[in-house]
Amino acid sequence: MSTASPDIIPASPIGPEMFGPARRLALLADGRFNHLNAKTSFGVLRFAPNPVVAVIDGQHAGQTVHEVTGIDRDTPIVATAEEAIALGAEVLVIGIAPKGGILPAAWRQMLVTCLQGGVDVAAGLHTFLGEDPDFRAAADANGRRIFDVRRPPAGIGVAGGKCRHLEGKRIVLCAGTDCCVGKKTTGLALEAELKRRGVRAKFVPTGQTGIFCCGWGIAIDRMIADFTAGAMERLVLAAAEEADVILVEGQGSLLHPGYSGVTLSFIHGTMPSHMVLTVPSTPVDIEDEYGLEMPPLTDIIELHEHIMRHIRPLRTVGIALNSYTVSEAEARRQIDRFGRETGLPVDDVIRFGAGAMADALMG
Repeated sequence: MSTASPDIIPASPIGPEMFGPARRLALLADGRFNHLNAKTSFGVLRFAPNPVVAVIDGQHAGQTVHEVTGIDRDTPIVATAEEAIALGAEVLVIGIAPKGGILPAAWRQMLVTCLQGGVDVAAGLHTFLGEDPDFRAAADANGRRIFDVRRPPAGIGVAGGKCRHLEGKRIVLCAGTDCCVGKKTTGLALEAELKRRGVRAKFVPTGQTGIFCCGWGIAIDRMIADFTAGAMERLVLAAAEEADVILVEGQGSLLHPGYSGVTLSFIHGTMPSHMVLTVPSTPVDIEDEYGLEMPPLTDIIELHEHIMRHIRPLRTVGIALNSYTVSEAEARRQIDRFGRETGLPVDDVIRFGAGAMADALMG
């Protein structure tokens, strides 16, 4: 395989160096290829334009992505890096988003194997693989690139409140009641539906999976705290140059004891005019790990709108239900219940399509 790396997107003030949309990918999710642990893999499989030639996961080797996840890709699942290389992979993407952002030690040899076998490596971890001496040596010896997409751009400062002056733009915060509930999925599904209708819409990636899917963005959780809102402002201003509806990928939750700070900075940095709240059918983190009881959805909505009240009106337009953990019948029951509870449109944008949520947003 050639050591050339064509179609590289150079680093910019709103995005890291990235592989282009034509590069063939393999996703590494060994032992963790499930909805909760492999959200990066699932996001890339659903929304990235790149061909995905393999998923590496010994637990499901021999099956296809569609058989394991229901996602409409016939990508084979293999057990080894060598098999992924033989299938034509050009970039190995770390397909998980572990808490703390640390590479599993058992995966190190697979990364070296790929770099030695002519495959670039891309990661969204907090630990930058390009700074690891073993990976750096293997990359340099074989003419390969390592894409650490969580590395923040330079030159970002404190937010200046500029987003509230974007006249005629819908700035939509895709917020959530918890972490890992599908905020990114909601935004990307809405973007696709709005573009299908001819609306100038643009998704704003704020985490590694969104960056892998869209080829730009800033991983906000790597920013200095004082500059997080400034980074969000820069992203929205860039998106506003080409879009009328700006769909901001939320992170964390205002209610989450571990991640509420980044969520608040999203609100003040982007100064949203609209909000879609993503809600899981089954508790994810706050209740299970922290032992906290989730308040009513009406209280959560009021909390977000109250924070914005002194700046500009924030209108919550709908509830995006993430119902993959329950049956279709139960999902429909929850949609009805949350609709009665909030008086808002409710739907699952993956299971039932994003049409109802797009109608609510543009109405």
